[in-house]
Amino acid sequence: MKLTDSKALKFLVITFTFGIVYAINNALTPWLLLVPGAHLVHIPSGIKLILVILFEKMGACSIAVVSLAAGALFYFPGQYFLNFELALVNALAPYWTVALFTHAKGIDGWIQSLTQQKMIAIALLYSMLNSALNQLVFYWSHLTADILSGFAVMFVGDVTGVLIVIMLLRIAGRVLKRRSSL
Repeated sequence: MKLTDSKALKFLVITFTFGIVYAINNALTPWLLLVPGAHLVHIPSGIKLILVILFEKMGACSIAVVSLAAGALFYFPGQYFLNFELALVNALAPYWTVALFTHAKGIDGWIQSLTQQKMIAIALLYSMLNSALNQLVFYWSHLTADILSGFAVMFVGDVTGVLIVIMLLRIAGRVLKRRSSL
């Protein structure tokens, strides 16, 4: 068995990488945090969706770990139940979205059949589900009284984050394709 075959190592690399991206994004964009938990543009939302598309349950578990750590260490120290709820909904929203779209075909070969229309539909469903679940947790925890404003800001942030990540992946794919054909 090679070191790269280790599921534990793969999980740690995915989790660490997502954690770094999440931390950098939040450190550079505090001015985009308009309401509790809702950035106007949120790149990690796009990465969460891609992690689950590529790594399925392992990606969702990585998201939960990073969300739990961020909440416990930075955003809501001492609020264990709130941090657990947020970690759970942050992992479940992309997982349920991907599950809904792959239910009939299964995940194998599904990525190659992604069309632009399917990816837009996935982005919209994920953004609605993620925004609704997160804002419900904030509302039930009495961190916000205006659930609709939080939902609207978070939805826009999730959609833009997903679309930016998809656009960057497509550009990277084109560049790699050109380089391999040279």
